[in-house]
Amino acid sequence: MLVCDIAWGTSPGGGGASGGGASGGGASGGGGGGGSGGTSSGDSGGGPAPPGPGGGDSGEKSKGPPKLPDTDFVQLSTTISFITSYTEEQWTTNVSTVYENAYGKVLGIYDIGTGFSQECSVFSMVETSDSSRRAPLAVQFTATFLDIFKYEAENAAYTLGPAMIVDAAAAVGQYLNNTVTLASASDMVLSATKLDGVALVAPHPPAQWSGLVEDQVLAIALSVSFCVIAAVAISVYCILLQRQAQLLTEEEESQDVLMNLSKFDARGSGFAT
Repeated sequence: MLVCDIAWGTSPGGGGASGGGASGGGASGGGGGGGSGGTSSGDSGGGPAPPGPGGGDSGEKSKGPPKLPDTDFVQLSTTISFITSYTEEQWTTNVSTVYENAYGKVLGIYDIGTGFSQECSVFSMVETSDSSRRAPLAVQFTATFLDIFKYEAENAAYTLGPAMIVDAAAAVGQYLNNTVTLASASDMVLSATKLDGVALVAPHPPAQWSGLVEDQVLAIALSVSFCVIAAVAISVYCILLQRQAQLLTEEEESQDVLMNLSKFDARGSGFAT
């Protein structure tokens, strides 16, 4: 499995060799004196030196992602479940290397041609697997990088989706001339994306939801606008009807006045006669 070395200070493998060498030196110093002189010879050699870091576990493989040495480093992890593509036995170094590099590429800490950025790495670990039931293979990917990459990686995590992993894995596999059969986007489920152990984003790209929300907002705005226009139109129509009725009433009143005046003139002319 490909994981770039992170400068924690002392390499675990180197510590084991140093510890072994120190104890070996003490033993040879004691053995060189022989008999009664063995003690003085061992003392003059300084005695067995204390074992170096990780000296007792130099042969063991790491069981999890590297520990953060200080606050200048950030970890971002995502669990990817492969529904039918792989079993735990099929999750070999060739497969994990492609997906680890692809995960780093998506986050912006791995570049095809130059590899991982300085002091950056991706570690993958199988979480659950049941080959007898062909259950999904859940693999946790943990990226460790310097704080200066946090902004880019966090933004990438907000749009992280299966299709992005597939595209990146295809590019990495082609560059590495790796013949691994890659999983399709429909065969992957992303979940539990965390930044320094804190849940960060939903497994699917929020851009899809944001587009849906924008469409809904636009539809609501159009509906409200239509209702406002309809209300204004109805109000204007009612005002026109009211005005028309008022004009008809005034016209009828005017006709009544004219009729009364005509009757009064007729009577007046009759009396004059």
